[in-house]
Formats: sequence, C-alpha cells, structure tokens
Amino acid sequence: THFQFFEPRPSRPGDPVGVGSLVGLRDEEGRELSCLIAQQGGGRSVPLEGRMVQIVTPQSPLGQALVGLRVGEEVEVEAQ
Repeated sequence: THFQFFEPRPSRPGDPVGVGSLVGLRDEEGRELSCLIAQQGGGRSVPLEGRMVQIVTPQSPLGQALVGLRVGEEVEVEAQ
C-alpha cells in the first residue's frame, strides 16, 4: 500500500474540523492524542512536528464524531 502524506491544512479559530485538520484530543485520564483527518491511511501513526499523529478517516467512528466540530467543543466517543 502506498501512502502519500500531506501537510495539515491551516486553520483559524472557528473553522470546523474536516479533512486535513490536525486535532488534539484529551481523554478522561488526561492522556493526549493528536489526530490528522485524512481520506486514506486510517489507523496508521506518522511523525509530524515532533510527535506521533494518528491518522483518522472521516468514515471511522472517531472521524464521524470529530468532523464539523470547532475548537473547544467536546465530544464523547465510545472506545472499541
């Protein structure tokens, strides 16, 4: 499988999450996770800006929960 990585799209306050968005998440225990919303490559981790970033597709349960949210909004997702 060939995966071509791309840079996250620039975002401004108030922009909705979508393909190309780099999203920071924090779980109930305070653990942080960085996700990049991408059309392909879901489930892979790639290095970006000095940290590991999880690729999430918009079709995945997490992607569906994140797409359309804005900075500071909260979402509850059932871990599988």
